[in-house]
Amino acid sequence: MAEHFQDEETTIVPAMEHLLTQREENWFSKHGRAATPKGQLWNMIGAILAAQPDGGAAWLKKNMPGPAALVWRWIGAPRYARFRAALEGRR
Repeated sequence: MAEHFQDEETTIVPAMEHLLTQREENWFSKHGRAATPKGQLWNMIGAILAAQPDGGAAWLKKNMPGPAALVWRWIGAPRYARFRAALEGRR
């Protein structure tokens, strides 16, 4: 997975920034949220943050209101860390 994600970040994401319109980006965002399985929201947010060059600090500031960012820090981030550890075979 790590190999695939790195390729996606270096090859696909930069191209998307130049090829997708704002309308298309909004559609994909809405579709992604609607398609997220129940109970997986923290994992999806964690994956988004992990994919950011700065670890997600700027994304959080831009996209998540302060109270929600605190909930992420206290609840979401620890859950995502456990999820990643399980994927990587760590406990």
